[in-house]
Amino acid sequence: MDQERPKAHGIGFIWIINRGVFLEDLNVLIKKQGKPASVNHREWQFFVIGIGALRRMVAGSVNEPLLKDALAGAAKVKELLAEGSVVKLGQRIYIENRYNQAKRFKQDLFDQLDYGHACQFSDVRIFLAEADQLRKLLDTVHEDAPIVLGYLKNICLTANDLAPLRQALPFKGALTSVLKVMGSPAPEGFNMIVKETIKQGTFDPLLSLIIWISREWYRLAPQEVYAVFEVMAQKGGFSKWSIEQWDEFKDGIEGYYRAGLGMMKYELFQSFLKHQHDPSSIERLKIDIERQVNGDIAWGDFWGTDGPIADDLAILSRYIPVKDITLWDFSHMAQRLKHTLEQRRENWSQEVDEGMRELYRASFSKTAIVYEGAEDKAAHRDRLNQRLSLMAREDSGRSEIQEVFNRILRNQELRVMDQVVLLEMIFQSTGAQRFDLIAIPREDGSNLEWLGRWAVLLGGGWQKVVRSREVFINAGKAVEMISNEDLDRVCADHRVPTVGQIKRDFNDKDKQRDWMFRYPGRSPESICRNLLSIRLLQVLKKQFMPILDDIKIEQANYKLQKQIDALNLYIGFFDDFFHLMGCMGTGGCIWHDRDRQVADIRYHFGIIALKDEKGRFLGKALIQLIRSGIMGLPEKRSPKGWQVLVVTTNNLFRKNLGADTFEAYTAMFKVAQILAHKNGLQGAVLIEDPEMHAQEALERGYVEELVRRGWLIKKELSENIIGALNRDGSIRYQYTKVYLIQIPSGAFHLQSLRNERPSGA
Repeated sequence: MDQERPKAHGIGFIWIINRGVFLEDLNVLIKKQGKPASVNHREWQFFVIGIGALRRMVAGSVNEPLLKDALAGAAKVKELLAEGSVVKLGQRIYIENRYNQAKRFKQDLFDQLDYGHACQFSDVRIFLAEADQLRKLLDTVHEDAPIVLGYLKNICLTANDLAPLRQALPFKGALTSVLKVMGSPAPEGFNMIVKETIKQGTFDPLLSLIIWISREWYRLAPQEVYAVFEVMAQKGGFSKWSIEQWDEFKDGIEGYYRAGLGMMKYELFQSFLKHQHDPSSIERLKIDIERQVNGDIAWGDFWGTDGPIADDLAILSRYIPVKDITLWDFSHMAQRLKHTLEQRRENWSQEVDEGMRELYRASFSKTAIVYEGAEDKAAHRDRLNQRLSLMAREDSGRSEIQEVFNRILRNQELRVMDQVVLLEMIFQSTGAQRFDLIAIPREDGSNLEWLGRWAVLLGGGWQKVVRSREVFINAGKAVEMISNEDLDRVCADHRVPTVGQIKRDFNDKDKQRDWMFRYPGRSPESICRNLLSIRLLQVLKKQFMPILDDIKIEQANYKLQKQIDALNLYIGFFDDFFHLMGCMGTGGCIWHDRDRQVADIRYHFGIIALKDEKGRFLGKALIQLIRSGIMGLPEKRSPKGWQVLVVTTNNLFRKNLGADTFEAYTAMFKVAQILAHKNGLQGAVLIEDPEMHAQEALERGYVEELVRRGWLIKKELSENIIGALNRDGSIRYQYTKVYLIQIPSGAFHLQSLRNERPSGA
C-alpha cells in the first residue's frame, strides 16, 4: 500500500481507519503541522489526505467540536470494519498461502472502498449507519468484496441502499451474481437500466421486483434476475413508467412464474400477458414448450440448437438449475464450449469407447424420514431448533474472543452473545455461510439434514478453530493481562498450579527437573501463565459439547421408513454439449474452465449423472478419463487407449431423493466402477482430497463412510494430473493421490438399459 500513490481522499480515510491513527491531541498536531517520528513521509501523506476527508464529512467546517465528532465517528467505523471483514478477509487469503492474490485483494479492496463513501455523508451518524451496512455486506460476500464494491460504484448506490436485497439473498455467490447483473455494463449486466431508474426516481419498484425474485428463487435468483432485465431491455420505455405501470409489470412477472412456465423469455412473456386470463391458452402454451423438449437432451445426444444460445437455455433450464450464476455467464460458457466442440466434434464423439455410454437403472425402496419422538421429545427438538437458529441469526457486535477469555478467567457464565462470537469464528475459519443455517426446515428429512450440518460445524469446524494460532495467541494475551498479585488466585480458581506451588516444587530436585524438562528456561510465573492459557483452550474446546449432545439425541429420534413401492433412478456416463454444461449446476469454482478442459487432448471430460425418469439431474460426478495408470496394478487400456476413469468431484443437487440418499449417491461410484471394468480400464478412482471431491459436508461424510467400509482404497497415480486452472491460468487442482473404487458386486441391483430410454423421457 505504501508504494502506491494515494488515489483519492477515500483511500486515505480508510487507511486511517485501519492504521488507527487517532490521537487525543490531534488538533495540536495539525496546528503544529508536524508529523510524529513513528510516521514516515508516505504515511503522513495518507494521514493528511484522510483528515481532508474527515473535514468534508462535517460539511467543510473544521471547528473543534465538529472535528471531534468526526474523529469519534471515524473511530467507531474503525471498530465496525476491523472486527468484521476487511482485516479477516485479507488474513484468510494469507493463511491459504496465496501471497500475490492476497496483495491484489487488499489493493483492490482499498481502491473500491474509495467509491464515494467517505466524502458523501455530511452527517457522521448517517455515515456510521452506512459503515454498519457495509460491514454486513462484506461479511456476506467475503473475498468477492472488491468486485461487489465496484458494482456499487458503477451504479452510485451504497451498502445501505441495498441492505434489503442483502437480507433477502444472504448467499455469497448468488448475491454477488445479482449485483453483477445490476452493476455491470452489457453484456454481463444492465447497469444502464439501473442508473436510468435511479435518475427517474423509479429504482424502488425495480429493487422491490428483484427482492421478490430473490426470495422466490434464492440461489437460483441470478439467472432469473438477468432474464427479467433482458425482458425490460427488449420491452423498452421503462424510463417513463409510472408507479402503476411498474406494479402491472411486477404482477405480470409474478404471474408468469406462478403459471409454471419456467425460464423467462421476452416472447414467452408477451404471449403469457396476451393470454393470462385464459387458462386453456396458458395450458396450450405449456404443451407447446413441452413439445420442443426432445428426449435426446436428457439422455445424452444434444449438441445445441441451430438458433441463438438463449433458445438452448430455455430448453436446458428444464433439466438443470444454474445456481449462483447469471444467464450471461451460462450463455458465454455455452458459446465457448460450442466453439471448442465444433473444432473437434467428430473426434470428440468418437474418442470414448462405445460401451462407456451404457445407461443403468437402479431400483430403490421409496423412503421417508420421520420423527418418532414423543410429544415431550418434539418440544425438546423445537427448543433446540430455535436455539440454533437464534445463534446463526444474531450479530456478534463488537465482542471479541479475548473478551470471551476474560469472562472465563473471571469464572463468569458465557452468554448467548459469546457463543455467537465463537460461531462467527467457525464461519470465518470454514467458509460456511451463517444464512444457510437460519431458516428451520419444516420437513423431517430436511430438518435431519439441517441438524447434521450443525453437528459438522460445531464439531469438526470448532475443533479446527480451537487449534488455530489466532485463538492460542488471544488466550495468551488474556492471561498476560492478569497482574502478578492476582495470578495465584486465578490459577487456584481454575485448578492450575500456582506460582507458589511451582516455586516450592523448584526446591525439590526431582520435581524441578520435571518442570525444567517440560518448560526449559522458563520462570515459575511464565509456566503458570502458559498452563493457564492451556486451561483456557480446554474450557473453550468444550463450549459446544452440550449442544452437540442435544443434536445427537435428536438425530437418533429420526427413523428411515422404507416403503414397498420401488423408485427407479437412472445413472449413466454423458459427454454431449448439454451434460458438459452440467458443471455449472452447483455454482462450483471451476465452471469457467470447462471449455479449456474439453480442448485438452490429453484427457476426455464428461459426467456420470443421477437422474429421475424424466431426465432431470438429481446428482452428478464430474469425470476425467486419463491415459496414466494406477501404481501397483497391472497395466490395462481400453481399445481407445484410456487407462483410468477418475471421479474428480461429486455432488447431489437434491438431498431428499425419496430413496436412501447414501445408496443413491454410492450407486454413481458403482456405475463408474462397472464402466471401467467393462471397457478394459485399470479401474475407476475418486480423488482423495476432500476439498476437490465434494463441495458439502453430506457428500464428504458419505465418502468417509465408503472408506470405513473398505469400498474406497488409497492408491497413487503414476503421473501428476491437471484437473482445473484458475482464471489467471495458474493450476487450481492437480492430483496423484486417489481412492480405488472397490464396491462389492452384491451392493446394488443395476440393470443395463443399453439402447432403451426411460418411458418418462
